[in-house]
Amino acid sequence: MRSLFGPESVIGKLKTGLTDATSVHRMVADRVANALTPDETQDFQTALDGAAAGKAKDPAIEEDMVRLADTQIRYEATADLLREAYSRLRVAMRNNG
Repeated sequence: MRSLFGPESVIGKLKTGLTDATSVHRMVADRVANALTPDETQDFQTALDGAAAGKAKDPAIEEDMVRLADTQIRYEATADLLREAYSRLRVAMRNNG
């Protein structure tokens, strides 16, 4: 069983990949959310003027958004591979059972 589900198995590595992708996604999403949260010490007109001038609180917001999209694509691909691995395992169990 360890060879099928252990940390060194394909399934184990895929599960670790999902966990890692989730952690990265949360970290970047939190950073983006904090960058988009209005500063409470700033009045509305100043925030509006800054937005109109294209000034972001965090100039790396676009990079973070790209990283979020990349992480999402990687997560979905890994999830598809894991689904396929489990499907093959089910088929093998049915055929040999």
